[in-house]
Amino acid sequence: MFKVHTNDGLTTRLDLTDEKQAAEWVQQLKDSKCQESITGISIIRKCSGKPRCPSCNRKLQDVRCPSCHQPVDNVICGTGVQYSLSRPAEFERVFYVAERIEPDEDARLRGGERIICFADGVKVSMMVHACQSAARISLTKTGKQRYNPYAE
Repeated sequence: MFKVHTNDGLTTRLDLTDEKQAAEWVQQLKDSKCQESITGISIIRKCSGKPRCPSCNRKLQDVRCPSCHQPVDNVICGTGVQYSLSRPAEFERVFYVAERIEPDEDARLRGGERIICFADGVKVSMMVHACQSAARISLTKTGKQRYNPYAE
């Protein structure tokens, strides 16, 4: 799940697993006014860590909580994490792409969600894999991108 933050103060949730929302997102990426209004994009992920006891909030190590002895079946973690890539300052041309990557066992792809930001001659990529709750960030000098690949 993505959150798209815009300069008018609004935050829009974007679920790229929904085909209708994904098609609308691609159409919006073609518009330069939409790209200019984006101040940041976030990836939202529910916690995949150890569950916590609802009574005492301790991490469960065993089948039952060591403090309140609640069974693991009654426990819901309920926490999550959010990774944000904000609009870089002092760049003339900034272009965002947010995409969902499906896992593929044959190609050894874990899948997940990725945000790419092209800012003048630099590309910043943030990838959050589906099986982890940690982000991988890379910075690459690419040279100036002359066109919007989504525009015709």
